Amino acid sequence: MYIFSISFSLIAFLLMLTFGGTIAQAAAVLPHEAPIHISANQFSFNQKTGRGNYRGRVVVIQVKLKLTGDKLDIRTTVKGAITQLTLIGHPAQFRDVTPSGKPIDGHAGKILYRPGEKTIVLNGDAFIQQNGDTFRSAHIVYRPTTGEILAGQTNQRVQAEFTPPPSQSKSGKP
Repeated sequence: MYIFSISFSLIAFLLMLTFGGTIAQAAAVLPHEAPIHISANQFSFNQKTGRGNYRGRVVVIQVKLKLTGDKLDIRTTVKGAITQLTLIGHPAQFRDVTPSGKPIDGHAGKILYRPGEKTIVLNGDAFIQQNGDTFRSAHIVYRPTTGEILAGQTNQRVQAEFTPPPSQSKSGKP
């Protein structure tokens, strides 16, 4: 399966270049359509309902995005496309790289990943850290393609801490 997914991505990349696309366009398209790799200790899937369950040390990887947790429920369309992944953990965690190339980490009691919408929703003691800045709330939404972070709900406080970049003197030393 892994070899097939790499081959499919390579073929799509080469076709894009062949039919007039640039390398930048091909690279921009492929991560969103990249395969989602899931591993766990146990798995069950019901083809009629399009729902699957993974249990025990769950790891989900799609390009640079990595999610981990104890339990994963997936929903798919009739054609088999994954519409939502719901990860539960103590805590469930994610790690990604922002559009500017910087790492971003987060955790919560529950993480919903909607690949089609390219959205990650953290619920229950949600936390995100990026460039030394931190955000805490009961509910946080992160959009990997834009790097946008939305936090808070009605009657819930958001806590944020911003770390200034290190200052440099004229001699170039901190």
